[in-house]
This record gives sequence, structure tokens and C-alpha cells, in this order.
Amino acid sequence: MAFEIFRNILHYGCHFLVPVLFARLFWRQHWKAASIIMIATMVMDADHLLADPVFDPDRCSVGFHPLHTVWAAAVYLILLLIPSWKVRAVAVGCLFHLFTDGMDCYMGSLKQGTEYAAEQVLKNPPAAGFCAVQNIRMGFSVPVLIYPPPVN
Repeated sequence: MAFEIFRNILHYGCHFLVPVLFARLFWRQHWKAASIIMIATMVMDADHLLADPVFDPDRCSVGFHPLHTVWAAAVYLILLLIPSWKVRAVAVGCLFHLFTDGMDCYMGSLKQGTEYAAEQVLKNPPAAGFCAVQNIRMGFSVPVLIYPPPVN
């Protein structure tokens, strides 16, 4: 529960507060407008409306939704080449949006790995401890069962 609260605070804080810091850092003269532009890049989440279900807290949006793909990221990188602070603010906003969603995906995988490991420990205490440690260390929920070798 506490992990989920932290994850959401970090995720939405990065979406709404970090753009203001970036604006102050990169565009001092226009920081207020740049902040609004970068926060407005949240509109790229409209591509979630194409998914069924629209919102799935366990789904990683990076690589799944059209505006969250490698191809979209390539377009956002190309936008950085345009010598307009407004266009660059859009590009930075979109790229940081992808970074933030990627970070959320990673944190979601940690949560799933931890839940899987805890489930295994409850099912089979003696051997599953090894599984739990290995699973948490790897950072994702692929079952890695390391049982002691059988005694013949």
C-alpha cells in the first residue's frame, strides 16, 4: 500500500512538477509558458483511449500506446532540432513524459516481483526464500525457482 502511494506521488509529481523545474532551467525568460507547454504534453495520454480497458494500473504504457512508442520518441527527438523554444518545450515535455512512464513501468515491475516473491514464500517457505531473493534482485516477476538439489 505504501509503495503504491509513493509510486503515484512520484509518477504524478514528475508529470506536473518536474516540467516547471525544467522550464526554469532551460527557458528562464519564458519559464511560465514553457511550464504550461510541457505540462500540456500530458495530452499525449489521449492515446490511452484507444486501449481496452482505457486504464489498467498494471499495464506499461511505454511501447503499448501509439504516442508512447520508440517511433514517437524518435519524432520527439527530431523536434529538438527545430530552433524554436516552444517546439523544444513540446519535445522535452514528451520525452520526459516517456521517461516518467518508463520509470512507472519499472516500479510496477518491482511491485509485481515483490508480490510474486511474497506469494511464493507463503506457499513454500523453505525453498521459496531463494526464489524471493532472486526475484527481487532481478526486478521483475519472471519465476526463478532455485530449489536445493534433491538428495538421493
